[in-house]
Amino acid sequence: MDELKQFLVRYKFSKITILQLAEQCPQLGYEQFAELIIHLEQQKILTAIKSSHTNGKQPSLANAYKINKTVVLQNVREQVKQLKKIFHPAISVEYYLTKTSDELEGDLTALQQLNQYLLKNDLPKTKAMAQERSYEIFNNEKFISEYGGKKLLEKVKTWDLLEIWPIADPVSFAVNPLNLGNDLHKFLIIENKATFYSLLPALKDSTFTALIYGQGNAITGTIQVLHEQLPVNYEHVQFYYFGDIDAEGISIWYSLKQKVNVKLALPFYLACLQKSAAKGKEYQRRNEEAFQVFLDYFDVMQQKQIREILKKGFYYPQEILNVEELQSVWRNARWT
Repeated sequence: MDELKQFLVRYKFSKITILQLAEQCPQLGYEQFAELIIHLEQQKILTAIKSSHTNGKQPSLANAYKINKTVVLQNVREQVKQLKKIFHPAISVEYYLTKTSDELEGDLTALQQLNQYLLKNDLPKTKAMAQERSYEIFNNEKFISEYGGKKLLEKVKTWDLLEIWPIADPVSFAVNPLNLGNDLHKFLIIENKATFYSLLPALKDSTFTALIYGQGNAITGTIQVLHEQLPVNYEHVQFYYFGDIDAEGISIWYSLKQKVNVKLALPFYLACLQKSAAKGKEYQRRNEEAFQVFLDYFDVMQQKQIREILKKGFYYPQEILNVEELQSVWRNARWT
C-alpha cells in the first residue's frame, strides 16, 4: 500500500483511472488489488467518480477516482510539525512532507536516536570514521555504512554536518622522497596500472612528489583520504591527470576535477596524438560537458583530431606510449 500511496503523492493530476492504478500494482491479483483500492476509499484517499461507472467485476470498482491529496499528506504533515518542535535544529524533516506516513514511521526510531545524540553532544567538532560515528549515534557500527544510515542522514541534511569520514579504499601511490621537503608539490595521477608501473622507475628523476595509481573511476572516491595518507600542505599541491583519450577517461578526469584542483598532464596527451589511434570504445556514452572542458586544453587542430578520432570509434589508450616514451615525456616536459 505504501508504494501506491507514494505514487499518489507524486501523481500530478487530481483524477486517475482504475487502469492507471492497476499498472502500479502488477504483482497483485485482482482480488488483492480491489481490497487495496477499497481500503484507500475507506481512508478517503480515493473517492469514486460515479459518472465513470464501474468495471463490472467482483468486487466492483469505479473506472475512475478522485485523489484526495490533502488526506494523503495530512497525517504526515502533523507528524512533521510536531517533530520540528522537539528535534535538534540541525535535523531537517521537511523531506517527509512529500512522503507517506509509512516512510516517516519506518525512519522514526533512527531519527529519535539522532536527535538524542545531537541534543546531548551538539554537532561534532572532529572527524570520525563511519563505523565509530554510527556506533555513537545509533549504537550499531554498521548502520551508516550497511543499513541505510547514510541515506537517512542525507534525507534530513545532517550527513555533511556530522564530520564523517566516508569508508573508501586507500589510495595507491609512490613518493619521491627527494621532493617531500619542497614548498610546492606536483602529483601525477595515472588511470591504468600498466602505465603507473612504466612511469614508476622515473619518479626519482622527475620534479613530482608523488605518482598515484587512479584505478580508473575509483580515484574519484579514494582521493578524499589521500591527505590522511600523505600529509603535505594541499594548498600547495597541483594535481595532474593522465588517462585514456576516450569518453570514459575524459569523464573520470572531469569528475575528479569537481573534487580537487587537477589539470590534464598535457605533454602525455600530446605525445599520444602523435600516434595512430586504436580501434574500439564505440559503445561508450560521452559526457558532453566534460568533453568540451577537456578539449579546451588543446589547440584548434588538436581538437579537430580528437573529435574525428572519437567519432569514428577510435581512441588513444595510455598504453599507446611505450615505457621509454612515457619516461622521456615525464623527465623532459615543462610542467606548469
